[in-house]
Amino acid sequence: MQVQVREAENTDLADLELLCKVVWISTYATAGIEPSFRPYLEKTFSKQALLNTMKATRIFLAEAGHLLVGAVNFNPKTAEISNLYVLPTMKRSGIGSRLIDACSEIAETAPWLTCWYRNEAAIRFYRAYGFHYTGETYFELDGRRHLNYVFTLGNKAEHLG
Repeated sequence: MQVQVREAENTDLADLELLCKVVWISTYATAGIEPSFRPYLEKTFSKQALLNTMKATRIFLAEAGHLLVGAVNFNPKTAEISNLYVLPTMKRSGIGSRLIDACSEIAETAPWLTCWYRNEAAIRFYRAYGFHYTGETYFELDGRRHLNYVFTLGNKAEHLG
């Protein structure tokens, strides 16, 4: 499968919105759809929210042919990788690695990211790619805190203290 990685454009917003919602639900709705999911998804992944994200960070897209199969946000100022999303049917095909490669190529310091502690497949992937556990943080949704692990790429993890 031929996959191309490119930077997102305004014309990609509708497809990007759908990709983000599909991947988020398939990852986090492990026990079903909770009432708090819809407002969160509508706020976080609306076209306007994604446009604002595009203005503040770099969003890279992975396409197989002309079909969107993955995306990632990267903030060059902080080296944070966020929302690395690959369609569930396309996982384990190198798309996640290609997206991280795009971020790493422009990073001035070691890229880092957070990952939900129960997302074991993602944790295995990040470790295999070369990320190392460097701490913990929490994601809050509807008044509940969800543990996330912090991972930093390579030997540059020392800067997180």
